[in-house]
Amino acid sequence: MITKDLFLKVKEQLKAPIKTKWGSKEFPFKQFLKCYSCGASIVGEEHTRHYANGRNPQFIYYHCSRQVDRNCKEPYISEKGIVEELCNMRNELITDLREVEPGLRDAIDKFTRMISVTDENYDKKEMIGGYIKYVLHEGSLFEKTRLIRNISINLMLHDKKLVKL
Repeated sequence: MITKDLFLKVKEQLKAPIKTKWGSKEFPFKQFLKCYSCGASIVGEEHTRHYANGRNPQFIYYHCSRQVDRNCKEPYISEKGIVEELCNMRNELITDLREVEPGLRDAIDKFTRMISVTDENYDKKEMIGGYIKYVLHEGSLFEKTRLIRNISINLMLHDKKLVKL
């Protein structure tokens, strides 16, 4: 026989962390990029790095799903890498505001009005690029996903770089 207190302590230590269902995690660049080598979709994966000091940072990587070619050798890229690549081409991603969905258009207009208060010599094209950079770095999952849906060019992942088609 054991005490109830000991039983509860053992029960607590035996609890396994709840695993999320495969495919339930949301990745903003999922279904946005294709693999340059084989044309398959690019999928996201979350990894946790465990350090001795107790820090456990999480990183998101994207890679070929290998649904078309099981032996595809296209390397992975970090989410941070994709964000930097998109920021470098930010002025080319949305060329015509009339072609984007109304919610995104309103958000860009609001951002432009906020910037115009502090900078009288702003360029509308630069403001769109500025909004894109802001959302990619600081935006919520919803904002990033909405932005990605409205990008007007097709991109593929090749050697850890984004390539325009």
